[in-house]
Amino acid sequence: MIKYMKYLLIMLTLPFFITNGADLSEFIQKTVDHYDNLQTLSTDFEMIICDEMTGTCQKVEGKIYYKRPFAFRLEFHDPDIIYVGDSTVLWIYAPAQKKAVKQNMESIPWQIQPASFLKEFGTKYSAEEKSSSNVSVTVVLKPIDETDIYDHIELVIDRASYMIKSVVIVDKADSERKIIFDNLKTNKKISKSIFDFKPPAGTQIDEF
Repeated sequence: MIKYMKYLLIMLTLPFFITNGADLSEFIQKTVDHYDNLQTLSTDFEMIICDEMTGTCQKVEGKIYYKRPFAFRLEFHDPDIIYVGDSTVLWIYAPAQKKAVKQNMESIPWQIQPASFLKEFGTKYSAEEKSSSNVSVTVVLKPIDETDIYDHIELVIDRASYMIKSVVIVDKADSERKIIFDNLKTNKKISKSIFDFKPPAGTQIDEF
């Protein structure tokens, strides 16, 4: 009985690896499909930006709201900067400076849709499993084109929900951007007013 209990303990502490490339590809596709089918998403985040050249790191926190298909709001705190966008227009607003930028919307920021990197698996990136547990899987994407600006991208994905818990982007200069998502809520009602933006009176507006 003691030997059996020791065997169970060993089995429980072993890493839960996705055993082959086909399984990893399927896991990546399920994550992409999950994000494609989200109707709404809200989450707190912490972003850490480290510059290899200066040896410095900066941490910012904020909030993300997303509503399918294109509406989003990205709030950075301290300093406060707000991004509000849809399929055509992106607003960037700095309330302390009373300045706003209005420009054409080109694509939704990767912070809103981190699975966008996974969508390019097989065409732009190769993928390998760095580590795995019964809770999450860590996937490393490496550019197929050696001239790409990124060295690699690392994503930690929840095994049960297929939600991305964190993303680390490392460029060729070894500078790093890491974002950690917390308090993730999906397919919950989000007020339409969250995605409406009108510059307050007295705001300097620059259009591009």
